[in-house]
Amino acid sequence: MIAINIEQSNENDKKGEYTFHKNLIYIGRDTGSDLYLEDLKLNMNHLFIEVIDSKILCHLSKNTKFILINGKRTTGYKEIKLGDKIKVGDCIFSVSAALAIKEESYREQLNKITEKILAEAPELVGILKDIQKSGE
Repeated sequence: MIAINIEQSNENDKKGEYTFHKNLIYIGRDTGSDLYLEDLKLNMNHLFIEVIDSKILCHLSKNTKFILINGKRTTGYKEIKLGDKIKVGDCIFSVSAALAIKEESYREQLNKITEKILAEAPELVGILKDIQKSGE
């Protein structure tokens, strides 16, 4: 889980807190980015932030020359701390919370859902069997 707090942006409606329930997020001008910023100074995927164990890492994309972290120029990847100010283009943000989450496989997710259905709505088991047969 990564929570980002945008403090300054050329888009007033972008200011505020954003929470992502994943260990890796992309930030940039690509509409497919996790955090899309409409700023012509940014690359499509300008940088990404990753949580590994208890570390928060900030990586620049290969086309990004530098970013500012706490006012200092950074040209590579850097371990950051909660509250560090990251400036990209006209945007200033910080990571306000980060927690590495165990990502489950698709099979693990299905097993949990099946267990929940069996416990809470056993009358739906027939539907589960039909779905399983259709996937074979």
